[in-house]
Amino acid sequence: MLLSMQRFMRMIHSKIIQAGSYEELAAIRDDWTKQIQQSRLAEHPLAWNEHLNEVHDSIIRRTLFLSESKLLEKGEGFAPCSYAYILFGSGGRKEQTLWSDQDSGLVYAPAEEDKERAEHYFASFAEKVTEGLETAGYPPCDGKVISSNAFWRRTIGEWRQQLEQWTQNSDWEANRYLLIFADMRCVYGDSFLTESLRKFFYQLLNNRPSLLQGLVNNTLHRKVATGFFGQLIREKYGHEAGSVDVKYGTYIPLVNGVRLLALLQNSKETATLARLNTLKSSQLLSPALADELQDAFQLTLKHRSISTGFIAEGYYSTSGKVPPRMLTKSVRKEIKIAVKAGKQLQQQVESVIKAFENGRISV
Repeated sequence: MLLSMQRFMRMIHSKIIQAGSYEELAAIRDDWTKQIQQSRLAEHPLAWNEHLNEVHDSIIRRTLFLSESKLLEKGEGFAPCSYAYILFGSGGRKEQTLWSDQDSGLVYAPAEEDKERAEHYFASFAEKVTEGLETAGYPPCDGKVISSNAFWRRTIGEWRQQLEQWTQNSDWEANRYLLIFADMRCVYGDSFLTESLRKFFYQLLNNRPSLLQGLVNNTLHRKVATGFFGQLIREKYGHEAGSVDVKYGTYIPLVNGVRLLALLQNSKETATLARLNTLKSSQLLSPALADELQDAFQLTLKHRSISTGFIAEGYYSTSGKVPPRMLTKSVRKEIKIAVKAGKQLQQQVESVIKAFENGRISV
């Protein structure tokens, strides 16, 4: 890049905070995407990922501000109470790629007499935000984990009730929702609301150790992408034949395993590398394995950045797969390193759970 990364980032953030419409944000994102792609292989994966997610956060925050302004112009007034717009998934972990979708929720805290008005306001607000982010190229989550879906938009009291229900229900879907919630991060609004919910969430988990096996089953559902003889599993058919799925083959198994151990450790971090840092000083991971996993995760961030991306119907999308032309000898070696670390992590998760259930360790 002709500009230094620091100067480039200052310029992009300046443009974002001055954007006066969703369309302006979309144009800024298009220009930014073309430019930052040029630096992805020259810059360290961690620094590149940090810059990338800072810009995503800025775009989302400006979209939220513009959405508030649109409701004010329509005569809806200001937000009737404090609220927090929250990100789940890769957004919650600060690990979005250039092609990430919308994984979001909303929590608000109305007075009893304002509850009906607040419900109406935040339903309209969430629709505006979703519209704005779609205009900027962020597709809605396929699983409908999005603030415009009332299921993911609740008062703080309703969220507490929902969390209680999930922890009392041992089915697959309830466990999936709990793991989604574990990655919650406030990106705009009153972070006290999300921290209050996080504290309540951990209290529930600590009081119900019977939840553990269901969370483990969900966590270990995704296996790393190697065959019986250690070879990388490649797509066999279609236009992506020969590619390797690094999203579900390396990234997701690493994220899932680290998240579960972090939950056992009561770590409040959401980013995978931050979780690994807290686990280093625990009895759940040896320092050597934690270091190995950190190195592997950085490689995985790099591999995700070179996976196939495309624009379809105005949305930035990805298959999460590294195409054959990018699978050089060095990249294949790196993926195998990440796969090996992922396998060790999944074995460690199983070992820790057995030790926990047998009373050999306490967390």
